[in-house]
Amino acid sequence: MAGFLASSVRVPGPGAAPPGSRSRLPPQRPAPHRRSAAPAWLAALGARPGAGRHRLTLSRTPARPALPPPRPRAAPPAMSRGSRLALAVSALLSAAIVAAVHIQQRRELERLRSGVVRDLERQNQKKENVRLLEEQIALTKQLIEERDKALMEKRSQQP
Repeated sequence: MAGFLASSVRVPGPGAAPPGSRSRLPPQRPAPHRRSAAPAWLAALGARPGAGRHRLTLSRTPARPALPPPRPRAAPPAMSRGSRLALAVSALLSAAIVAAVHIQQRRELERLRSGVVRDLERQNQKKENVRLLEEQIALTKQLIEERDKALMEKRSQQP
């Protein structure tokens, strides 16, 4: 139990704020470890510099020559046949939908305009029908008056 208590107690480092204060300074960190060049005795054994602290490569063959500069890479491969086909189909389908919508709007506009023209024709036809009806009514009245007149004359001629 004593080991547990001793390990759970924090002891502030040098320059740290006392335990109840609110310091805005960041905690101090130890300096990073610097790698040193390989000692001469390791270089004599064939160690390569920069190989790391724990990596020791011993070789009796000379170091490899430097690689030639990389060749410029070709452009990335073109789109696959399937992706080109999908792109073409979607583009054609989109164009067909846009064209169909435009055609449908034109037809609807023409239908609306023809509806106005039909309404004007119906109004003119109705006016013509009313005029003909009034003419018929006038002719009918004239006919009835003439018939009544003719009947009156017949009665007046008969004694």
